[in-house]
Amino acid sequence: MNEASIATQITAILSNITGIKRSYDYDELPKQLTEADLPAFVVLIGPSPSRAVDHLKGGRASCGVDEVQDFILRNYIMPATQGRAGEAAGRAILYLSRVLDAFDARPHLVNADDTEANQDDFDYATAGVQHAFVGSHSGIVLRPYGPVEYFAIEFPLRIDGDRTTTKILNN
Repeated sequence: MNEASIATQITAILSNITGIKRSYDYDELPKQLTEADLPAFVVLIGPSPSRAVDHLKGGRASCGVDEVQDFILRNYIMPATQGRAGEAAGRAILYLSRVLDAFDARPHLVNADDTEANQDDFDYATAGVQHAFVGSHSGIVLRPYGPVEYFAIEFPLRIDGDRTTTKILNN
């Protein structure tokens, strides 16, 4: 699985959500967030549990590693010192369905509505994406970014992928 190209594609999807001002992947994080950046998403690579799966097909053994790569999509809403949790929740509610809808429409991180250039830049099969799924969110939480605490909401994104090697069985 190509985590770097997947993170770049996730960042592009988040950047196109109405109302999101900035989206950063783990490779381009600024030292601090400014008011002009908010609300902003930060894409972080999460845990990656893998499981090996052996398959026998017509005299060939395919030993594939079905990979699971989690990403954390952290939406920084506003500094905790500049608002109340209720105000942050009111702002966050706008993004809950938008984020879920954006990824539901892109089970491989692309769909027919994406621009042609975007599809050309990201080949989900080459990147190893079988399925992308956002299943929940954290609710409003406090998360630091640099020295500042922010009201934020986290969305776990699970990518199911694969790497397969095939060898001929000795008969």
